This record gives sequence, structure tokens and C-alpha cells, in this order.
Amino acid sequence: ELKSDALADEAVVVSMSLGGYCYSGDPEDCMNDATYSEAINSLVDLGVAVIVAAGNDDDDACFYLPSAVTAAVTVGATTLEDQVASYSNWGACVDVMAPGDYVASAASSRLDDDEALLLDDGTYYVLSGTSMAAPPVAGAVAQYAQALGVTNTTIAANAMLNAAVSGELAFDENTQAADCETNDLLARTPQSGDALDVAAVASSCPVPESRDP
Repeated sequence: ELKSDALADEAVVVSMSLGGYCYSGDPEDCMNDATYSEAINSLVDLGVAVIVAAGNDDDDACFYLPSAVTAAVTVGATTLEDQVASYSNWGACVDVMAPGDYVASAASSRLDDDEALLLDDGTYYVLSGTSMAAPPVAGAVAQYAQALGVTNTTIAANAMLNAAVSGELAFDENTQAADCETNDLLARTPQSGDALDVAAVASSCPVPESRDP
């Protein structure tokens, strides 16, 4: 159990590569889901940034959990060519994009060879997904915390979002990611000479209308 006094001298970032469909036709219900919202808000209140994967359904992330939770930093995936990945969820609940295609990942016996590309030495799989994109963003937030000299990583997450690069991503003509400007933000690590802006960032993209669950 995390306590505020235990975090006074530690910069902590939580990365969550998990999720599923919300099963509610109202995105507001998903964004305020009792279980995920309570857990994530409790961490954020302690000064812990929570980074979550947007999901791999080529759908609006506001209908998925925990990606819909407002307090989380929700990460979509891009390809090696800086294009929004065809599988990545998108929309107003996505805060930033990051590379998620063909990422070397620790091997597991639960994965069959037809589910991932096994590297020659047998120790890593090459995987793709928003679950691959979220951890690098968590690492970037930790670097911003170091650059700012803060232990409250929610402040560092704001700096990361403010420093994200726009206008660098390409969109497939069939994706709706381009309809939301936050989906055009590519995460990056702090650079020498950056004037780091820690103001809170809010998406101006409209929350989707309700739909059949």
C-alpha cells in the first residue's frame, strides 16, 4: 500500500498494459468507472503518474478501461514510420502517441511462435501493440521528473505532454485518430535547453456520443 510519506523522496510512475471493453454505451460511465477511477485517482492524489495502454481495437478509447479514465495518461501506438498504428485505439481519451510496433520484449513460454517473432537467441519476442507503447512513456515521465527535480510524477507527466511533438504523425485514410489533435502528439524525452511547461493538459476533443454497449 502506497502512502504519501513513503513517496516524499521517491519518484514513482505506474505503467499499466492491460484493459478491455467497458460494456457501457455511455463514455461518461467508462471515464468514471468506480473500480479503475478510484484506484487511479488514489495514485494521482499521491503524486504518482499512471500511464495506461489505449487498447488495440482500432476504436474509440473512451469505451475501454482503464484507457477512458480521465486521470490516467492514455497512450496510443505508432509504427516505425511514425504513422498511427492501424490497431491503436484513438479519440479524446488518448493523451499521447508513442512507438509500439516491433518492440523487443521479454520472452514468455505462454506465447507460441505464431503469436510473435522470436529473436535468434530465444530470449526476446518482437511484439506490437499499445502495451508496448505505454512503458516507454512511463520511462520518459521518469526522465522529466529527473530533469525537473521533482518526485511528483504527475507534474512530470504534464511536462511530457506539453513537450510532445505535433505534426510528425501520419494517419491512415481509414482511421479516425486524425479527428482529435491530441492523437497527433508524439511523446519524446526531455532535451537539453527545454523550457519545461508543467501546466495541466486537457484534450479539447469532444467525448464521443453514447452508443449501444
